[in-house]
Order: sequence, then C-alpha cells, then structure tokens
Amino acid sequence: MDPTRKPSQLYRSKWACFHCRTAFVRYIRVEQSDQIRCLTCHTKATDMGYLFEPPRRSDYKQWRLMQLLAQHQLRYHRSGMIPKIRYLITENDKASYTEVQRNLMALYDDDQQLKKKEKREH
Repeated sequence: MDPTRKPSQLYRSKWACFHCRTAFVRYIRVEQSDQIRCLTCHTKATDMGYLFEPPRRSDYKQWRLMQLLAQHQLRYHRSGMIPKIRYLITENDKASYTEVQRNLMALYDDDQQLKKKEKREH
C-alpha cells in the first residue's frame, strides 16, 4: 500500500500472490488494501505498486526475489524505485538470492548510519 495515499481515495495497483505466482490489477480504496485476496487461490495478496511487472509464472527464482523485496517493503509505487531495485539491489536481475539479501542488508545498514549521523547533527 502506498503510504502517501489519502483514505477513501481510489487508486490502481498491481497485486501479487506469491503462493500461486500470479498478479492482477485492482482499483481499491486505501482502507481496503489488507482485504485483497488472490483471485486464484484466495490467499492474501501483496500490493506491489502500479509499476510492478510480474515475472513469468514459471520463473521461480524471480518470484522468490519479488517476495523478498516485498518483505523488505520495496515495492513499485514510484518510478524512482525501478532503478533502485533493478540496479542497486538485484544488479540488473542477475544477482542470486543470497546476493540480493546481502545488498538489502547493506542498504539498510547505510540508512541506519545516515539516520544516526542526522541525529548527532541535531
């Protein structure tokens, strides 16, 4: 769910089901976002953002990476997220699962250090 959206405002987004590896588009209100279920298997779906391009259903590796990104709150809600995910985290979709995990940890470590530095300056 995009945190900048106002309540009761309709928005379009792509949703992913990591259980059956499907994606679909829904127009919903922000307050309904935790109620969206997969159309195929009825498990809870994840809002991946309107710019999300789902991998092929048979591409287990890419779906597993997309699930990892979603668990770290990295979604395709803004156009700036595409290069951040593609180049910094997944290394042009060539990084292995463990390399992506390492890149995510490095990214979060850099964020934590930046926040500490900002606190010290204030």
